[in-house]
Amino acid sequence: MYDSDRFSQKHIVIFSLIVSCVFVFIFGFGFLTIFTSLFIPPEILAIPSIEYFLSAINNFIALLFILILLKSIGLFDNIPWNISGVQKGLVLGISLLIFTVVQMLLIFIITPDKTIVIGLIPMINTLLYCLSIGLWEETLCRGFLLTNMLKKWGNTKRGMVISIVFSSFIFGGLHIISAINGNLFGSLVQVMYASVMGILLSVIYIKTKSLWSVIVLHIILNFPAYSMPYLVPGSAGMPFGLHLILIVLFNLLWIIVSYFLIIRMDVSDVEDLLDFNQKS
Repeated sequence: MYDSDRFSQKHIVIFSLIVSCVFVFIFGFGFLTIFTSLFIPPEILAIPSIEYFLSAINNFIALLFILILLKSIGLFDNIPWNISGVQKGLVLGISLLIFTVVQMLLIFIITPDKTIVIGLIPMINTLLYCLSIGLWEETLCRGFLLTNMLKKWGNTKRGMVISIVFSSFIFGGLHIISAINGNLFGSLVQVMYASVMGILLSVIYIKTKSLWSVIVLHIILNFPAYSMPYLVPGSAGMPFGLHLILIVLFNLLWIIVSYFLIIRMDVSDVEDLLDFNQKS
């Protein structure tokens, strides 16, 4: 029986990259969703937003395997699962929430047909989908990737910053799978956007000592984008140029916010995060 903690520390970079790529390849492409849909009657597949429900099942299964992984390598107990930091996370993530509101307002303003339709099933499926995304992506990227790197490098301020930036760019880079829709440039923009957002989410995770704080933020960030097609059926999305300007402006804001939060952090924040469960 190998020493799992020692293994994950010695081979931190290779181990983290391989695990992340495997999870994204298996679950990020939605192979399980595609396979499941082959056995579902056409009349069920015709239900609005059913693809969200099937994708949510895919993501919850991914989450289950991540939790098993965390237990097997001895990392589970280093992750603070408490909900006490959610409120502080919402305050530190106010710029992320503003981005969400601005994005929704702009889409609504430029939509000619502003008819709002509140369907119970689409909203429930959208909420389930966003919940599953927030849970499995944050558990993988902040819970597994970042926490593992902090155990390796978090004993110095420089190492802490490397952990934050490196894990965030892995998180952003994994979004390149969206290029399968044929829009490579749009996917590269998403990679940049997700990477910078990942830096701020990582900082919030460390500051709040709560994985739930970034899970909740991630859910809120995703909900408008996925709910708008059903909430406002006439919406056609935001023009790419306007969306790019919005992303660039908020990326700059998130970099500034992250910088000022990081300069006020030290290794004691990492120690408190890794030891939170033992102290509470």
